[in-house]
Amino acid sequence: MRLNLAAEPQSDVAHRADEAFAALGYAGNVYAKAPPRIDREWSAWIDVRGTGFNRNDAVAATHGDQVNVTGGLGYKLTPDLLVGLVTGYEHFNYPVASLSGKLSGDGGTVGAYAAYRLAPHWRIDGAFGWSDIAYAASAGTAAGSFTGSRWLATGALSGDYRYGLFMLEPSVRIYALWESENAYTDSLGTLQAARNFSEGRIATGGKVTYPWQATSGLLVSPYVGLYGDYRFSTDSALPVGIAFVGIKDGWSERVTTGLTMKSGLAGPSLSLGAELGGLGAGYDLWSANARVNWPF
Repeated sequence: MRLNLAAEPQSDVAHRADEAFAALGYAGNVYAKAPPRIDREWSAWIDVRGTGFNRNDAVAATHGDQVNVTGGLGYKLTPDLLVGLVTGYEHFNYPVASLSGKLSGDGGTVGAYAAYRLAPHWRIDGAFGWSDIAYAASAGTAAGSFTGSRWLATGALSGDYRYGLFMLEPSVRIYALWESENAYTDSLGTLQAARNFSEGRIATGGKVTYPWQATSGLLVSPYVGLYGDYRFSTDSALPVGIAFVGIKDGWSERVTTGLTMKSGLAGPSLSLGAELGGLGAGYDLWSANARVNWPF
């Protein structure tokens, strides 16, 4: 659920930052109550999101849930330039059946974001955040706790063009995170080494939307998108002699589709979307999202 205290819609940069974790392989978002547009210099917002995750394979079957509460304050320096600060809190719990254990924890985040309109049809945006995380882990009879820190960054160049009744939205986006976890000694007296890892994705492609009037007062806008994704990662604690299972580095293709149904120019709307990634890379990554906007 998202509440915008300045009565402005969610900006592109805020939406891109909120999608950063989703782009790295997590589930999508659900929003509610997006207010109507009012042009103001200051904008304050609060976002509450629940995420579920399920990975079903023979080596590392994992499931769990996560809750994020995020808030920010933005300011328009000029009509084409927006800057802002963001802070947040997260709590997560991920059992791992194959290890008879789980990973849980919580932490806080601080960061900043900005967006600039380069031309009437082109925008550039970026955001970064730093998180301090407290972890609790267990596997079998061993348990322990440790701390970690994470950098998360996202940036995009995006455009929008009308061609007849079609809306074309080309874009290039990058999402990346870097995390460092401290060494610790578990309850069995075993020293667990420090770990450093990173994950990222560069996506380039575009989306085509076709808005049409279904009935009097109801606007329906279906869309399709095609993207090329390049994933890259590092990990100082990869297991030896175990076949890789999961999301691989390198190129893959991703297709998206969905539609938005809106009642009137300023009425409520419902958006449904889905995507399939990993095409050509030997794995499938499905995700779906739903968004309800209700001006008040």
